[in-house]
Amino acid sequence: MASKQSAKQDERNAKLSHGQPKLAPPPSQNTSRKHSAGRMVRASSNTKAATPGNSRTHSGQGRNRPTQMNNNNNTTSETSRMGKSGSAGRMKSNHGNTGPSRIMTNGSSRQRSADKTKRQGSGSSRQTPPKSKDNLSPDLQFDEDDVDLDDEQPVQFLDVTSNTNTTRYSENGGTIYPKTILEQCQEKQYNKVYEIDLHASKITKINNLEKFTCLRVLDLSSNHIRRIENLDANKEMKELKLYDNAITEISHLESTKELCTLQLQHNRIKQIGKGLSYLRKLSVLRLDSNKLSKIDSREMAPCGQLTYLDISSNSIDNLAPLNCLSSLEELHATHNQLKSIADLSRCRKLQEVDVSYNQVTDISGLKNLPHLTVLSVSNNLLNTSCLKAVGKLKCLQTLDISHNRLSDVDSIPMQFPSLEVLNITYNNISKWNTMCSLSKCENLSELFASGNPFCKDNGEKPNYHSELQTVIPSLEILDGANVKKSTAHSAPVMRPMSAASILSARQVENQLRTVERDLADFGANLAAIFESARTTVGSLPSEAPSPRPDSRPFGVPSSRPTSHLSIRSVSSVGDSRPVSRCSSRRRIADAKAFAATYS
Repeated sequence: MASKQSAKQDERNAKLSHGQPKLAPPPSQNTSRKHSAGRMVRASSNTKAATPGNSRTHSGQGRNRPTQMNNNNNTTSETSRMGKSGSAGRMKSNHGNTGPSRIMTNGSSRQRSADKTKRQGSGSSRQTPPKSKDNLSPDLQFDEDDVDLDDEQPVQFLDVTSNTNTTRYSENGGTIYPKTILEQCQEKQYNKVYEIDLHASKITKINNLEKFTCLRVLDLSSNHIRRIENLDANKEMKELKLYDNAITEISHLESTKELCTLQLQHNRIKQIGKGLSYLRKLSVLRLDSNKLSKIDSREMAPCGQLTYLDISSNSIDNLAPLNCLSSLEELHATHNQLKSIADLSRCRKLQEVDVSYNQVTDISGLKNLPHLTVLSVSNNLLNTSCLKAVGKLKCLQTLDISHNRLSDVDSIPMQFPSLEVLNITYNNISKWNTMCSLSKCENLSELFASGNPFCKDNGEKPNYHSELQTVIPSLEILDGANVKKSTAHSAPVMRPMSAASILSARQVENQLRTVERDLADFGANLAAIFESARTTVGSLPSEAPSPRPDSRPFGVPSSRPTSHLSIRSVSSVGDSRPVSRCSSRRRIADAKAFAATYS
């Protein structure tokens, strides 16, 4: 053993003479090294810097005890953690060497594993041919003697993926930073930010929003928030999205009196309480997928302007407290424990009601709703008498009563005269005659009737589509398929019209009137021009002025100084020449007369 250690020391000294960094001396012979399952810890590309002194770490651990490594920790902490678990690990440092640190990478360590597996002939799947160490960079070269592992023990590699979060808020513990929000919004002033989107940012607490005094929309959905708080400075907020969190109560909304939309679905709210007392302008409220078991009218009374309410997927068994919402237009209460629909006669503006997937046997509370247009009561326990109890709804256009216990639909045309879409699939309708009564629905365009006894193979009309089209000629869609309307008299084939025939007689008449009006205007303008010319001509003198006497001979210029010549004197040859004040034609006449006089 001593000779082997001496040979290793000589080899290290030889490498040192060739410029290789000096390695640490081997441990003493009395040091016990137990490697039941050798394990090398490699440094990945996203591992932080190693310990001071460019240390190298090699550790071993017991068989069948997997090691969990976090790439965000440094090599020293990983080695100390593994050492505490009872492994016989040891650390070799360079002891102040200034040479480059030689880190065992995944590629070089796998090369050693492939060589060792090939020598053992174990038939492992890693049978890649060994690569030369000359192909590696100087910083990544390693010595086989640096790792003291027995040849009988296999080398195991752990490829741990990085868990680095790309979200800036998650890196800082889910804290909201105002400067980061400014960067996202590309603004320089806090009062210029009107909308903040922090969806799925792993935020745990609402804070640091005091500077955004002009905030209108705040999206904190899909986070880890447990309480609604620190919104006192955001008094102008209009929309607040807090769905998909861990909120247990509605509170601390006293300052958000301008709030119009509040989304709290997919939380853990058990009761509404007084959280909505100050939201007088609230128009949209979503509380679906929570843990509500009941609703109190005193909790909903302050929301007098509420138009949309969704309380689906809860444990509510009574809708009577909602009768105080006089402005309510849309109500969704699916997947609850409702057995009857209470009186909602005060909600006279209701246009859409959905109470599907309950245990409803009575819908008489929907009577006297003059504006109800959409009603969905599918997947309940309604029979024909229950449907008749709702009375007449003149404005109802869409009715979904599928998956119930209807036996006939004779009363539907009288109850819902404006019906356009009807879904009666999977009921107990067995007679074909009752389906023929739907022909009285003059506006019915979509019908879904599959899944009833009459259309089964042993029913009265297994092939009912063609006959139903004949019975109800207004149908356009039957069981989701477009159907062709059957009419007694087909419309004549229309040929494409030419461009000349498109203009109607009225259009031609209008065009003629326009042309006549333009001609009349043109004539009036022309008459005005002639009248102006006539007035100008009438103002001219009837005779030409008499010529002035001039003693100087013809062609002799005047003795008056030229500096005082006027336009009139320049245009004339002499003082005896007649002066013209009219058009060029008159000037020509004067010139001829002057030439005749002095010729």
